[in-house]
Formats: sequence, C-alpha cells, structure tokens
Amino acid sequence: MSDKYHDVRDEDVYRAKVGDTAYPIRETLSDDNGPIDLSGCTVIFRMTGPGQAFSASATIDNAPAGLVSYDWSAGVPDKPGLWLREWEITTGAGKKATIPSFREGYPCIISPQIG
Repeated sequence: MSDKYHDVRDEDVYRAKVGDTAYPIRETLSDDNGPIDLSGCTVIFRMTGPGQAFSASATIDNAPAGLVSYDWSAGVPDKPGLWLREWEITTGAGKKATIPSFREGYPCIISPQIG
C-alpha cells in the first residue's frame, strides 16, 4: 500500500475514518504564483481537531513542484469530527511560511468507524 496516496488539492476536504493510516496525505503547496519550490526547505504537517492537535515532519516528494506528503502514524487522528490541516515551510535561511496563509486551515472530516 505504500505506493498509494490520498491526493488532495488546496481547497479539497480530506476525508478519512478514525484510525486510518494506510494512505499518506499528499498535497501540492502553492501560492498565487503556482507551486512553491521547496528546494532546501523543511516542512511540518499540522492538524488540530476536537480537543487535540499534533504536528510532525512531512516528506518533500518533489521539491521544485511543491509536492509534500505526510505518512500517518498509528492512531492519528483518533477522534471523529472536523479537523483543520496546514503545512509550515521553513527555508534554508530560517524564514517560515504557513500554507494556507489566507485562512485557519484546510478542512478534514474524520468519521467514526462503523461497528
């Protein structure tokens, strides 16, 4: 399963079930000028939701194209509800930018498992 991703675009709502960890989330980070070149950068993936927040290092899959991914760790997210996600870029010079920059975060809907 490691070669499959849950690809989302900026405005897409990411949807998953509590405890789903099989498919990494992958996005192209962009601004008004198109994809952000992430060469020499590091990226942190963040989510905040019902009484919980977490952050972890993201993988830069294609730096010139701005393509990043986050491989879920077991049990995260572990509560159903509306979550928000964002990506924090740190340049080699130490400057930071958060995507999205125009609102609180991109929506994620985490549904409970049936049964």
